[in-house]
Amino acid sequence: MISYSPTLRRRRLATLLHRLREEAGLTAEEAATELRNMGGRWSKSKISRIEDPRYPAPSPRDVRDMLEVYGMPDERRRDAFFQLTADAAQQGWWTAYKDVLSGSYIDFEAEASSIRTFEPLVIPGLLQTPAYAAEIIKAGLVRDPAEIERRVGLRMNRQKILDRTRPP
Repeated sequence: MISYSPTLRRRRLATLLHRLREEAGLTAEEAATELRNMGGRWSKSKISRIEDPRYPAPSPRDVRDMLEVYGMPDERRRDAFFQLTADAAQQGWWTAYKDVLSGSYIDFEAEASSIRTFEPLVIPGLLQTPAYAAEIIKAGLVRDPAEIERRVGLRMNRQKILDRTRPP
């Protein structure tokens, strides 16, 4: 298995493509056969990988062909799928911090409509200033100045969700 942390967008794309295939009444094998008949290299395992968010996002061409076989005539919905495909292919900004914090955690936090936290002894990370965050990180026995700066950067990046039009 490849090392890949799926974003919520990738999970959403995989789920929607799986659902569309089932609504079209096709098994993965039947879908692969129809897609092969259109041209291209399709197999049951390729369909399974596309529907598994642990694998990278499919190509826009693959999604286009799948939507055609699955009978999606609505142009607006097709465009939404293409946008979701492009978005799903992007790694999250937190990829550089995967050794510090789970990509899934930050992905869920970034997509959250509300966030609750309880930290009775410190100010919650989403509300910390850079100087305060640096001191808290140092107290956690991180001594390398570059690593402290990196972790402060992670915390400050996480705070950007509070600046959204509709913050959690």
